[in-house]
Amino acid sequence: PPEVLAAAPLDDARHSAHRLLAELTARARLDALLRAALAGDCPLPTLDTHVRATLRALFLARIITVDDPAATGDQIVDALARALPPGADATVMGIQNIKGTGLDFVYRWVAVETVTAQLRRLDDPDEARRIDALRALAELGDLGVLGAGTARARLAARAETALSAEERGALEYTRRRVEDRYARLVAALEHRAERTPLARLADRLEDAIDFIDALRRTHRARRLLDDLVAGRISHDRAAVEMRALNARGKGGWLAKLLGR
Repeated sequence: PPEVLAAAPLDDARHSAHRLLAELTARARLDALLRAALAGDCPLPTLDTHVRATLRALFLARIITVDDPAATGDQIVDALARALPPGADATVMGIQNIKGTGLDFVYRWVAVETVTAQLRRLDDPDEARRIDALRALAELGDLGVLGAGTARARLAARAETALSAEERGALEYTRRRVEDRYARLVAALEHRAERTPLARLADRLEDAIDFIDALRRTHRARRLLDDLVAGRISHDRAAVEMRALNARGKGGWLAKLLGR
């Protein structure tokens, strides 16, 4: 699928196999205990204790925690994908922390919806509308890894069809933009914030002067709203900028300013 970064490494496949074998072993033990209990060879309290302990362990093994409070939505998606066996499907439940990281996770799926809506327009019989869709894709500032991966695969397939010179030019321009963003998004998956001593010192200083930056953030938010109402920026750009302001309000802006 287009959103898959690469084939699963052998270590990931081996880890998934070990987890599956552990689950199968635990279930086989419970089955054996149940049969023994039915035959009168295992006391019911002993069976109850083992059932509770096994089900609890199986449940906890399915809980994935993201310890980095600065993790991005793409990094959460990546963590979920790596927790699954290669090629498996999963239903994700219990997503928490709707602010900051959790909010960015939600916006990854909003971005997928936005991208796929533009990709559907590429099937329009009107060439002018197809070119408009390509230009809209090129200007999207919030693709996410899933959205960018889907777009690059669809655009690559589109390049194999017969197109006019104008549409092909728009397609190649959009492909370059999407490929560049995709590469940067994939590289960002490996980025983890490191708190150096200077960064921790900056955090303490930030606590004392954040009220000044809060005034600046409020002024910036009002300007963005005015620009959006006046049509000087798009909804997509305004959403990206407002989320950046929201993330800045969570702290760490001084350390970033100092490059630490």
